[in-house]
Amino acid sequence: MNIENLDKIKLPEHFDDNIKKIYNTRKKSPKRFVRNMAAVLAIIFAAGFAVPSYARDLPVYSQIFTLLGMEKYQDASELLSITKEDRGIKITLMEAILSNNVLSYTYIIETDRELGEDITVHSDMRWASAIKYNVTGMSGSSTVRKVDEHTYLGAAELWLSFENDEAPDEMEFTLSMKSILSFDQDGDESAPKEIKGTWDFPIAIKKLPDDVVKPSFIYQEQAIFAKINSISIDRAVTNIEVDFWNSIGLLSHSYEIDSHTLTLRDEDGNPYALVDGGGTSDGMICRNYLQTEMLEKGKKYTLEMDIVKNGVLGYNGAGELEKVEGYDSEEFVNAPDRIRAVISFEL
Repeated sequence: MNIENLDKIKLPEHFDDNIKKIYNTRKKSPKRFVRNMAAVLAIIFAAGFAVPSYARDLPVYSQIFTLLGMEKYQDASELLSITKEDRGIKITLMEAILSNNVLSYTYIIETDRELGEDITVHSDMRWASAIKYNVTGMSGSSTVRKVDEHTYLGAAELWLSFENDEAPDEMEFTLSMKSILSFDQDGDESAPKEIKGTWDFPIAIKKLPDDVVKPSFIYQEQAIFAKINSISIDRAVTNIEVDFWNSIGLLSHSYEIDSHTLTLRDEDGNPYALVDGGGTSDGMICRNYLQTEMLEKGKKYTLEMDIVKNGVLGYNGAGELEKVEGYDSEEFVNAPDRIRAVISFEL
C-alpha cells in the first residue's frame, strides 16, 4: 500500500505573476483502505479481466472509491471507463467527480511486468487545460493498492485553486498520468524505479451543484488574521477554504496551518474529521483547502487550528531546500511562533 502526496507543484513563472509560491503544506497519511479485501479483489479481478464484458457488469469494477475507503464520493461520481495503453501498461480511468475545487478520480492499472508492491502514479492536469480555466495552483494526494500480480487500484484527489476563486460549472480538460514510481520492498524511497509514459485522458465533467456560504467573521491575534473564505456543501462533501495573513510585513507563506491541530465541532460538541488538502499563496494571503462530511444547515460550528511560523517552503526543482524570503529578518525572528485561531460560523 502507498499513500503519497504531491509535495510541491509550481506553475511556470509567466503563467500568473500573482502566484509566487504554490505548494502542498505537508505530508498526510490518511488510512483509506478497507482491510482484508485483497484476497476477494484478486479473485474478482482475475475473473473480470479474463472476460472483459463480464468485468463491466461487476459492481466492484465501478465501485473503487468505496473499495478504497472513500465512500463519500461513490454515489456522486461519474463512470468514465476510458482506457489508455503505453509502455505495455494499460490504465483505465474509471470514475471522476468535481466537488467544488476538488477533482477526485479512480483508475485501474493492468500490466504484465513486475511493478512491485509499492507504487505511486504521478498525474496532474495538463498546463493547456490549467490555463484554459485559470487554474493558479494544484496540490493533491494519491493512493495505489496492489490487487494481484498484474492489477492495481488507484484513487487520487487533485485540489485546484482558480483565479476567480470558484471552479467552473463544467470543465473539459486533459488529465495526464506521466509516470509510475516503483519503490523497493524494504521501504527505501531514495531511488525508486521510474517508468515514464503517456496516459492522457480527456475528461468532460460537471461540478456538483452546491450551496456556498461566505462567513464575514475575521479572527485576529498578535497581528495574525484568519477567516473562512467560503464553505461549499454538495451531495458528497463539504469543502472549506480558510484564508490567513499577517500585518507584520512578512510574506503570507511565512506561516502555515498545523494540520494535526485542526478540529471542527458542532454546537452540540460533536467532532467532524477534517482533511487538509494543502494550500496556495500569492505572498499576501495564504489559502488552505479543507474537506469534511456534509454539514447541516441551521447549525453552528467552530473551527480551530494552530497557525505556525515556518521559514522553510520545501525543496525546489533543483532539489535544494528553499526558505521563505526574509526568514532571517528581525520581523520574522520577533513574529509570534504559533497562535490558536478559533472561527465560529453558522450555516
